[in-house]
Amino acid sequence: MLHVRPEVTTENAEDVAEMTVAAGIKPLVELVVGLLVDCDYDGLFQMTRGVRLSANEIRAAVEDYGLTLVMPPEHAYTELDLVEVEDASPPEYCVWCALWTAEEGRSDLQLRLRIRDPDGAALVTLDDIRVP
Repeated sequence: MLHVRPEVTTENAEDVAEMTVAAGIKPLVELVVGLLVDCDYDGLFQMTRGVRLSANEIRAAVEDYGLTLVMPPEHAYTELDLVEVEDASPPEYCVWCALWTAEEGRSDLQLRLRIRDPDGAALVTLDDIRVP
């Protein structure tokens, strides 16, 4: 796959930095969504070190919604809500991602993650799965 690096100028430096961060976070979000779609709640619990939600809490959130989760289309990952946590060291980001279902496409169900240091050994925390 060919990656074209944008030219960085004073005017677009912030946008280029955001694109770089988003590119590093996207595979992590895809992995989390894939585990949810595969109903691998224990795997997701292990990946997130069980910091916020247990495997049973994750399962309950998905099952209570009552529809079949599917992988979103590729463009969905360009629509992530991504906020950098101020003064966090290592860098930390809050990420909100809409989930998709077989029955309705883009659903109201949303995933909220925290991702620390996406360029190194990333630590992912699953904060919530809910309808906002």
